[in-house]
Amino acid sequence: SSDLVTSADILAANAVSAALHLSNAPWSGPTATSRVGYAGNTLIAHPNMDAQTTSELDLVVTSVDNRVNMIETKAQI
Repeated sequence: SSDLVTSADILAANAVSAALHLSNAPWSGPTATSRVGYAGNTLIAHPNMDAQTTSELDLVVTSVDNRVNMIETKAQI
């Protein structure tokens, strides 16, 4: 379920990582996924859904150990 305040995609990515880490499936995890926004000359870590609608940046980063393995972004210039 969702609280309609927090975006579920980041939670889902981290939950899948935890589930795979606890399983016997061979993989190179666990991973950590975070979202960063930008509004009013301020970076916003883990913005809620309201902040995401006014954010000039939607940056999603997934990493494992000390390596970044995925970057997704949308920005307004």
